Amino acid sequence: MHFLFHNGYVERPDQQRVAFKPSDFLVYSLAKKGAGLVSKSVDLAAEAKRSKEVGVSFLRHSLMMSDFRLALGEALKNNNKFKLLVWKELGAIDAVICEGDRLPIAPDAFFAIEDDDCYRYFFLEADRSTMTLERMLNKFKGYWNWRAEEGHKQKLGISSFRVLTICPSDERAENLRHIAAEASGGNASDLFWFASEKSYNLKNPENILTPIWRSAKGRGFRQLLE
Repeated sequence: MHFLFHNGYVERPDQQRVAFKPSDFLVYSLAKKGAGLVSKSVDLAAEAKRSKEVGVSFLRHSLMMSDFRLALGEALKNNNKFKLLVWKELGAIDAVICEGDRLPIAPDAFFAIEDDDCYRYFFLEADRSTMTLERMLNKFKGYWNWRAEEGHKQKLGISSFRVLTICPSDERAENLRHIAAEASGGNASDLFWFASEKSYNLKNPENILTPIWRSAKGRGFRQLLE
């Protein structure tokens, strides 16, 4: 990375000086020179402008998702039963009308895990506590109604899914868990699962598979792939 940085292939977003302490690891992004190597079709001017516009919130959110993906991948690497098949950052994929409002279905990521001869599908929401509870309520309502309308079958061709939300604290996770129960019409649902990012890390990635998750249905802590 030292070579790539000093030769102009990657750069360090300036905003991390505000976002992180000096002891934290550094974040790198593609520079114009590196982007040109990755793809000849990349608009170098646009990429350079986008890199300079990266904000603190975007950096924190991206790292939150990256840590989750790396921990999950490491936890499943030597697992003989489960295998991570797909990871995609989709953005907005659909929308539903709920009580007269148009609610977008825009997960931070979508991934699939193979379990013997079947597949488990998940949407990931990386919550930084920056979104109001009202907006989170609408997000969960969107997922709830989208599933009821079988939008997941029409758009992605999958038979079922679960929505995982990772939060910066146990308190936030618990608050959102109750919000999700409200979003599902008061019916505590196993559709929504929550965990604090403090419950796993890259030194002990296997923790992500252990009982650190709680669903809107309650019933204590759950294992991700039970």
